[in-house]
Parts: sequence; structure tokens; C-alpha cells
Amino acid sequence: MLEGKTFVIYTDHKPLTFAFKQKSDKWTPRQTRHLDLIAQFSTDIRHVSGKDNVFADTLSRIEEVKEPLDFIALATDQQQDEEIKTYLRPESSLQLKKIEIPGMGVSVFCDHSTTVPRPFLTPKFRKTAFNAVHGLSHPGIEATVKLMTSRFVWPCIKKDCREWARACVPCQRSKITRHVSAPHGIFKQPASRFDHVHIDLIVMPVSEGKRYCFTCVDRFTRWPEAFPLEDQTAETVARIFYEGWICRFGVPLQVTTDQGRQFESDLFRRLNELTGSTHLRTTAYHPQANGMVERLHRQLKSAIICHATDRWTEVISTVLLGIRSAWKEDIQATSADLTYGQPLRLPGEFLAPRKGETFEDVADYAERLKNDFANLTPVAATSHKQQKTFVFKELANTDQVFVRYNGPKQPLHPAYEGPYTVISRTVKIFIVRINGKNVVVSIDRLKPAFTMSEDDTQEKVPQQTMQSEQPIQDQMQPTVNRSGRKVRFTDRYQASP
Repeated sequence: MLEGKTFVIYTDHKPLTFAFKQKSDKWTPRQTRHLDLIAQFSTDIRHVSGKDNVFADTLSRIEEVKEPLDFIALATDQQQDEEIKTYLRPESSLQLKKIEIPGMGVSVFCDHSTTVPRPFLTPKFRKTAFNAVHGLSHPGIEATVKLMTSRFVWPCIKKDCREWARACVPCQRSKITRHVSAPHGIFKQPASRFDHVHIDLIVMPVSEGKRYCFTCVDRFTRWPEAFPLEDQTAETVARIFYEGWICRFGVPLQVTTDQGRQFESDLFRRLNELTGSTHLRTTAYHPQANGMVERLHRQLKSAIICHATDRWTEVISTVLLGIRSAWKEDIQATSADLTYGQPLRLPGEFLAPRKGETFEDVADYAERLKNDFANLTPVAATSHKQQKTFVFKELANTDQVFVRYNGPKQPLHPAYEGPYTVISRTVKIFIVRINGKNVVVSIDRLKPAFTMSEDDTQEKVPQQTMQSEQPIQDQMQPTVNRSGRKVRFTDRYQASP
């Protein structure tokens, strides 16, 4: 089409117009090859500004260029709009004047008070224009307001844009302003030793065929136990808990676990029913509710690392001996003191403690020891981490929330999922309707959802106000299972702190 013909090349790339005018010794090898190919057809290259290079820009678009606004329909709607007549008066701050849209043969009212004419949008076209501008990169609220006010005009444009930008669902899912960090809850103090036990499982490197470690800690005395396991099946966990803890320290009144499948099994449930223990479950992705045993994991692992050995099963008993004999500031004693009434003798002690009062009658000694232990009072667990608490005030009355996604995710996975409808709430936990099921979620994983009334397509559910004294178990209604029996989950989520 071009060979043997005389033609002119128009481009908006101005440096290219000087390509054949400079000395060839300044060309790079790549430039030499490119200019040699162009010179075979023409060397007459002229500059045209980008705004005038309409034909080339249109042909370079692979997809069809669609106007975000229908200016013909806008012009028709402006003629019928009563609101625009108010701003056509001389005393109005807006300088509305009709301007013809190039290439369309239609005129719309635009504001001339700024350097760039701004079309006056009627209510029908305002949300469409906002979606076209905000949907490009989803900027923040103030940036969106600046973009809209510099291109369009209508009454209360800043207020509308702020509300729409705040209610943008993709922005709320993807952007992280600040995570909720609620104050720590408080467990009810146990009445006596070994009444409340925290248990958990950790995965360790394979040592002597053991890969898992079953850990327990008493809430009163802080007495720790750790049992290496070959597997983590429900049968193995239930057996080691019975043989390693219950048979040594008696039946606990309360057992706190996470929502691991071993602890949710029918076998573990039947074990609790047999022993009469109350099973407390923590909410998902909220290890703070089981913080006593989680802190034990950190101490165990760091001590094992200090032994510089891969055979952790050989040193774990020694590590536990040191933990039980370590002084704890919060209880002003050691775990062994509260368990046995005296400290443990450690390796390297050559001198025995001085003998004090002796008891010739064993029964008398047992009676005095029993009285001393009866006078012991439990000490609340303390948090040594000073963290600032933050809770969105909108969570007290919002109808919908976004739930933070804490599972494995791809690099571009949204940080939050939702919005989901709130069924009921307390200070620490919410019951949220997710995929047709009522799920208990910690408040630390939530943030309020801001939605517009016209975008709210989910079913409204009567809300319950946030209460600090009424537990969530009293708010839950009986559930009918497949066999027709009514089941009330009174103790399932009591470990929400």
C-alpha cells in the first residue's frame, strides 16, 4: 500500500521528527535498523499534538470506546428537570450555559465558573458518572471528590460522592484502614486447682517417630504438660488427655480448646459427657481466647531451640521441669509450689533446705497442708503486651459487617469478605449469617459495612443491641437437628475472651 508512493507521516511523538536531521554517528544500532526500514518508504515525518491525533488513537483501541454518559439522554433529561431551573437564575453561583458536544450535535448545560466546563448532571446520571470515575482505580474519598467536582456539577455533589465512596463494596473488601483490637476478655476464675484446663496441639519436626505435641496447662496453678504423639487423630488425643491428665489430676470442670477437628469429634464430646466436663470452644482465628496454652507453646519452642537438637522428644521433659520450677511474677510462686506445696529439687542442688517445723503425725501434716491449700486464691492471668485497643463505633449498631479472611490466600485476594448480615452481637463476639449458616465470629475480625439503601439486596434480620452483661448463650434459640430433637448450644462458645 505504501511502496512507491509519496506520503507524509504524522505522529504525536515529537522526538521522532528529528530522527533524520541529526548525525548518524549518534544513532544506536537499534535506531539505525529502525530508521533504515522507515527511510525505505518516507523521511517526511511531521508532528501533530496528541489531542489532534484522533484517528490514530481511535484505531489503536482494541476494544470499542464507550462513552460513560449518554449525552443525548442527558440533554433530554435536563429539559425536563425542575432542579436545573433554579440554577439558571442570575443570582445562582453556577454559570450554566449550553455547550454543544463535539460530534454529537447535541447541547447540554455546563457550568462556566471554572476553567473547564462541567456538565450539570441530573439525578438519573449522577451515580453512573461516579462509577465511571471512581471505578478506574478506586481512589480514596477525598481524591474521588476532587475528581468528580473538577469534571461534573450538581447540588450536594461532595456529600453524595463521599457517601458513595464510603459505601463502595470493593474498596471495603480490599482496603485496610485499621484492624479492630478489642480489649481482652476475662475468664471466670476457677474455684480450686485443676478445675479449668487449656489444651491444644502443635506440629513439630519428626523426632523418634513423633510429629505432634499435645499440650495442657492448668489455669489456677499454671502447671504445664506436654505429650509427644505420632498422630493427631481424635482417638489418640482423647486417650492421651484421659491417661495423661484426667487420671493424674482428676476431672476438670471446664476444658478450653480451639475448633480443631480432634476436639470437635463425637469421641471427644462423649468423653466430656462421661467425665461431666464443660467444653468451651474459642472462635475461629482468635488464639487470644486460648492464650495461656498458646503462650506455653512459645516458651516450649524457644527452650527446645536453645538445646540445639532436632530430637525434641529427648529434651521436652527437661524443659518442662524448668518451666514448672520457674518463678512467675503474676502468681508470685512457681507452678510446683501451687501444685505440691514446695519447690522441686533441681539438678545441681547439693544442700538440702533447712528443716523447719516437723510433724510426727502424718495425718496432722496432711490436715495442715489441706488448710493451707484451701486458703489459696486464684490469680487472674495478666497480659504483658501493651497494645492499643480500637473498635469501630459503628459496630454497635451496624446491620452488616465485613469479615477478615485469615486463611491461606493468593497475593491479590481481598483482605475482607462480605458484607454479611448480623444476627446478634455481644461485646466480644458476633453471630453473622454466612452462606446460609449462623457463624460465631470474634469482633477482632470484623469491620462495619457501609452500604446504600438502594444497593442493599440482602434480607434484613431484626438486630439485637450490644450488651456487656448478657452472654450470647442466652440469646441463642434452640436448634432442631435432623432427628427432630431440640438442641441448645449453651456452652459451645463461652471461651470468647
